[in-house]
Amino acid sequence: MLNRFMSALTGEQIVCYTPLEVNTDYEHCEVKYDGSRYRLKTSETGVLSFKINNPIRQNVLFYLDSNLSEFTHVYLNGTRINDQGERLIRGVIELGELEAGEVVVSLAFSGDKHWFTHASAAAFDTKKFGAVANKLNKGSPTSLMVSRNKFGEPIITGTLHAPQNGVIFTSVPADRGWKAEIDGKSVKPETVYKAFIALPISQGHHTFTLRYRPRGLVGGVIISGISIVLCAVLAVRRKCNPATSNSPPTAESPFCNSFEIPT
Repeated sequence: MLNRFMSALTGEQIVCYTPLEVNTDYEHCEVKYDGSRYRLKTSETGVLSFKINNPIRQNVLFYLDSNLSEFTHVYLNGTRINDQGERLIRGVIELGELEAGEVVVSLAFSGDKHWFTHASAAAFDTKKFGAVANKLNKGSPTSLMVSRNKFGEPIITGTLHAPQNGVIFTSVPADRGWKAEIDGKSVKPETVYKAFIALPISQGHHTFTLRYRPRGLVGGVIISGISIVLCAVLAVRRKCNPATSNSPPTAESPFCNSFEIPT
């Protein structure tokens, strides 16, 4: 998926990540698969070990989807790689440039409420990634500003020179509340891999704007307006109805005398 993502950004076939074989082993714990997760249980300190087959000297990344604590002790070939208090288990762990051969990533845990779904590893080609980054930087914004309107809603504005037709990729999470403009004209934001916002762009110099309005805001304003009107009508009815008013209408109340409120 990451390779497809990089290819989509550059318009070229890019392979920066190569999957590596991973085998799992357990020590001092019970493991039970419930159809979606591997449940872990231990009465002492359990150890999860992931053996990665690394065919050549290269940079290796490791990922584990689990609910283990962010401060779980992580070991690489028997040597702990996160210091006391260092959060490492959440997200991708960069193992660094490793020699060819078997690589073992181990995690120590305790208790009976932990689980994991899968572990994966990949070789990371830093040279190809650097080339992609350099290419993308050629079309990066020459100016960028983030502000907020009087309601506290974010506004992102910027200018850039696109060397060719393509998209402006952002790290802004995709949400239908975002509205976009290119050179003052409304455009429909695209969603990249169901996660981030991208804007179609043609070659040349452009300005762009992203504005966020939470979904339901307009409807909420309309509903609030209706509520205010209803409150006003009810207040008038109460004022004009002797049965519900503390004081009957008089000649000094021309509003009540001039209008009939339906009952």
